[in-house]
Amino acid sequence: MFERFTTLAVDTFTSCCHAPSIPTFINAIAPYLRHLFRPGLIALSILAIVTLAGVNAYAQGYVITFTTVGAPDDKRIWVNDTGTVGDGVRAGAGFEVGLFWGPSGTRDDRDFVQVGASARFVTVVTQLGTFFGGHRTIITPNGIAAVQARAWSVLPGVPNSYAGVLASGQGSVGKGPIFDYRLTTPLEPDVFISRAEGWQGFSITPVPEPSTITVVLLGIGALLLMRRR
Repeated sequence: MFERFTTLAVDTFTSCCHAPSIPTFINAIAPYLRHLFRPGLIALSILAIVTLAGVNAYAQGYVITFTTVGAPDDKRIWVNDTGTVGDGVRAGAGFEVGLFWGPSGTRDDRDFVQVGASARFVTVVTQLGTFFGGHRTIITPNGIAAVQARAWSVLPGVPNSYAGVLASGQGSVGKGPIFDYRLTTPLEPDVFISRAEGWQGFSITPVPEPSTITVVLLGIGALLLMRRR
């Protein structure tokens, strides 16, 4: 009876939270609790506790640790005009980075939304190009999300966001690749996003000036008119 209820408790928590550490803990302490309380009461208590914990963790969503401190150079963010990681200088003061996400499997970032506030880059010389963004909570049914980092320069009078700087025609912006990331529950250990297999460093490059974009569009229009004639 005790073993059957314990198994039920473990299965219930695992299905709710996808967190193997708690079931392992339950199995470890069960033999000791057996000597203190009646087996049936222990099992029912465990079942109630882990089920409530699972529901609570699901309601709070999954967690991603938006931090890259300690990452190697190829996983850092650089400022240059070539778009090549390793060129120019590592991002620091005057730049911020945000986390954007969409449903798992998504590869078109136009509908991605930013989660949480943007993070500033670390200004310690040895950690330039990295940032400490802390936890971000994402509500997703399967614990997996498509994520992307975007960075931009902070400019006076310009909205402090990737889209704001891009639309202004000033400063610099950049974004990393989209990749699916397995999020963790609040009960699991933190894992920096830079340690994910899909995380790659990227470059922040100058935003094309509006005048340049206008000239290009006018040139394309002129070519189309010439072809029609």
